[in-house]
Amino acid sequence: KIAGGAKMFDIKGSSTIGSIGEKNIAAAKETLQKLKIRLIAEDVGENYGRTIFFDSTNGNLTIKSFGKELKII
Repeated sequence: KIAGGAKMFDIKGSSTIGSIGEKNIAAAKETLQKLKIRLIAEDVGENYGRTIFFDSTNGNLTIKSFGKELKII
């Protein structure tokens, strides 16, 4: 499970700062694939931040975002 990689800032021009979230998502997926770890759920991208809580007893990843419903993956 992965979460994050939002585009938090709208930066004009060819700046790579605005695409850091996308690059982080791609890097995470590439690393998981190389390690042969199956990605079973994701909440990535978009334009809002997330606070995540991982419950190691059941594997649930709870995602809290301002103005959004609580999401469990």
